[in-house]
Amino acid sequence: MPTENRSSNTEMASELRPCPFCSAAMRVESNRDWHRVMGDHAEECVFTDSETMMVPATDAQRSIMVADCNQRTQPAEQHQGKPVVCAHEWTDDGEFMLVCTACGAQENHDPKWRDMATAPRDGTLIRLLVEFTEHATEDSEAMPSPTIGANSFDHTGEDVWQFAGWSWEQDCFTQGEGEPVGWLPLLDTPHSDPAEVEGLHTVIEQQKSLVESLRAELIESRSIDASAEPSAPELTDDLREILGRSNFTCHFIAKALRVMGHSIAHKSEDEQAVVIHWLLGIYLKHGPDWRQRAAAELEEASQSLST
Repeated sequence: MPTENRSSNTEMASELRPCPFCSAAMRVESNRDWHRVMGDHAEECVFTDSETMMVPATDAQRSIMVADCNQRTQPAEQHQGKPVVCAHEWTDDGEFMLVCTACGAQENHDPKWRDMATAPRDGTLIRLLVEFTEHATEDSEAMPSPTIGANSFDHTGEDVWQFAGWSWEQDCFTQGEGEPVGWLPLLDTPHSDPAEVEGLHTVIEQQKSLVESLRAELIESRSIDASAEPSAPELTDDLREILGRSNFTCHFIAKALRVMGHSIAHKSEDEQAVVIHWLLGIYLKHGPDWRQRAAAELEEASQSLST
């Protein structure tokens, strides 16, 4: 993803383990938009900064990133400064790259982008090769660029692709515009277990019954007019921010919510729905303090992941 025109604020991260291949000290570099793991690796090291993680600049996402990075490493004392040869396990990622799932090393290859006619249109988040007309993810718009996106035609009846683009003026993600010309599945994206999906439907029905039961109790105890229509809260700027959240911005929060015990299918529409529902609940409970409350819960989840 784009890294140009970014002023970085480098901070040492003592909680990061050293590089497992050359024992280089690892650190977190941050700016107002991103946290990223970096290291001064040996020349022959197979772990390079170009394959490291980059997440939005929140304390919760930083903690999750550090925990994820440490899970890929081993204590440096085992290597005694000697580079370790990785038995590469290659998988395709990006436009013209093979990526090792063990160490992150890359090699050039033809990813064999698939025909868009075969792409899923059920809301599944996939990788896309897009001929951008606005907000290309690469600095040059002369050739298609890789990104991620989804199409929910099976549920909405609208055959529209939504995908991430990059604002080079504001140095941040935005909604991309253009025509997808190829697709690939995301790495390590598990398929939903039909039994798990059926279980979720059962839970939803149980929750609906519980809501109806509680409403009946309230009507009886407080003499609520059963015919009165519930009124929605005023559409404030905070509610616009929560309810209008784009699906591709919900991925990292959904990851933290899974740590907190939420059951979320690996589909962009499910991640978006659960994240918005979770944020809405916090807003209705805490009002203007919803951002701080949400950040605190995400931070707590990230700490439990890192321990």
